[in-house]
Amino acid sequence: MTVEPTRLKIVEEAKRIEHDALYSAKGHYEAAERWTRFHLTIGIPTAILSAIAGAAALQRCDKVLSHVIK
Repeated sequence: MTVEPTRLKIVEEAKRIEHDALYSAKGHYEAAERWTRFHLTIGIPTAILSAIAGAAALQRCDKVLSHVIK
């Protein structure tokens, strides 16, 4: 049984694509790991500073409202 040259080329190309997809998937996984760390590094301090700013704004708003109500 002889394999046609075209079929052999198709099989070769399929193996190449499979190999490239494997390395592409690994690259995406590594990039996701880096962005996860970045997300936490930036996200946690941002949430804390936002909470502080919100509390300060509410405190100031309370003082303004107390003057308006009097």
